[in-house]
Amino acid sequence: MNQNNLIDSLTVVIAALSDHAAFADCLDALRNWPVRLIIVSKKSANIEKMIRDEGCEWVQDDSPCSLSLWEKGLECSATSWNLLIRSNEVVSGHLKKNIEKKILGPCLTSVLYLPRLKIIFLKKVLKHPLSWSGEPPSGLLYNTSSNPNLISIKKESLEGELICLRDASVSI
Repeated sequence: MNQNNLIDSLTVVIAALSDHAAFADCLDALRNWPVRLIIVSKKSANIEKMIRDEGCEWVQDDSPCSLSLWEKGLECSATSWNLLIRSNEVVSGHLKKNIEKKILGPCLTSVLYLPRLKIIFLKKVLKHPLSWSGEPPSGLLYNTSSNPNLISIKKESLEGELICLRDASVSI
């Protein structure tokens, strides 16, 4: 896909809820991909500095919920295609290529394409998620309405991996 077409077609909305190291990995994986990045997070000096260094857009929101942060980021997006991820998730190269292919194809209704989630916790790959299932999953959103319902939207699978980096320690 042409670099200019991609930046005009896709916005990546990142719900920044994780620690500094995982967030740096997330941004590093997106560094050479010509897309518009919108990061939604609480006010934090570390996050602000990282965002300024990367040249991303930043929206402040104090919600502890990914869904609320994504909705705030979608308000700022001007594209129909939006990749909704959390700051502890890394987009694989294979997933990027499949997203670029998906954007080229026709899509008539709002849909959330879900990549396979690979969860890394204590340097091990987990078979089952550690997160609360009430939060919507990360994915590629094709949005035809101004305010999509991410909980009840139609969902389809998308080839590729989204690598989720969980905290390096167990805390209660």
